[in-house]
Amino acid sequence: MPLYKEAPVSSARMGRLWTLAPVKEICVLEFGCMGHMIYAEKWRRTVGCSLGAKLYSTHLNEKEIILGSTARLEQAIAHLVEKESPKALFLIPSSVGEVIGTDITAMIEELQEHFPETTLYVGRMGGLRNTFAQGMSEAMLQLVQAYTCPCEERENSFNLLGCCSDWANWHADAEEIIRIMNGALGLHPQCVLPGLCHADDIVNIGRARINLVMRHEALSTAQWLNRQFGTPYIEGIPCGTQATQSWLLRLGERMNMPVKDDWLANEIARTQLQAQACRQALAKYPVSLGGHADQVIRIQCFLQDELGLSLQAIWSSDRKMEGMPFCSDEAMSHAPMKGLLLAPYAVVRKAGLPEQFSLSWGPSIRKEMGPMVGFKGVETLMTLAEMEISG
Repeated sequence: MPLYKEAPVSSARMGRLWTLAPVKEICVLEFGCMGHMIYAEKWRRTVGCSLGAKLYSTHLNEKEIILGSTARLEQAIAHLVEKESPKALFLIPSSVGEVIGTDITAMIEELQEHFPETTLYVGRMGGLRNTFAQGMSEAMLQLVQAYTCPCEERENSFNLLGCCSDWANWHADAEEIIRIMNGALGLHPQCVLPGLCHADDIVNIGRARINLVMRHEALSTAQWLNRQFGTPYIEGIPCGTQATQSWLLRLGERMNMPVKDDWLANEIARTQLQAQACRQALAKYPVSLGGHADQVIRIQCFLQDELGLSLQAIWSSDRKMEGMPFCSDEAMSHAPMKGLLLAPYAVVRKAGLPEQFSLSWGPSIRKEMGPMVGFKGVETLMTLAEMEISG
């Protein structure tokens, strides 16, 4: 594993943990040291997911590490099945197990026959060799496969897939999408996966009329739900007045539902004035934008297409995209950038900016600024522009 000056690149194991930890009433067991889950409880509180999954750890001592014993894992699974009687038990490998070469996947396949009432889910993408996105994608898919039940009736509801707490504004983003869907189309949320959901919410996830894919990692889950229940999905959440209006009209056509014209007109009238003020405020200031590609794309479309602004720098730090440079956060943290900077926590901290400019979670972030999506995303960007100008 290479050395990092700022922070190591998150592996698939962390993607799996960040996906499973917020979901209420599921059981998560790590084959690893006690400190891992203690830290997980700490960061879960800081991102607003303190009442999430039940997190357990097997603990490991020197003898087990040296000799490669897995008896403690078998005992832990048996204890949890007896204590919690879970429908599913999600297992997470640790860095220790990965280093000593424990084949947890093969071991779970052998143990499964001893626990017929509980399905054991192990992350085949959950180790150190795979990416954060791969671990997150696999964990979301396993969640719906574990709890979803057959559904024949549709409800006036939607699912929001990929609402994960590694984004700094995830909670506010979810609230804005819920507000828009209810105000414009009269739909209520069936399941906000994984950040704001209970295991029971996933059971009836197939009743929703449409799935909204918030990020690329949730696409495989939406595709699986489409095959199982025929539920249509739309990938990408907009930011800004024009993009949100077009997105809503497209949703209405997809579901054969009318958009509430009065509600939409009021939102457009309110945010157009804010968009004009934002354009004037940033006209003479360079703007740099980077981070997760799905976040970058929606903000880029608003700044360039709607406001007509040019960007000083733009990059994706999670995957390669056409027309967008791919670069690590650590490398970009050393690039000289002036003006307004919206980027992951490590880049924002290196630039000496307040945490409000961060698009990703950081250990010092205690309060969200506001949503970076929908109509209210314009308000948030206007607030950040004013902070940059006054600062």
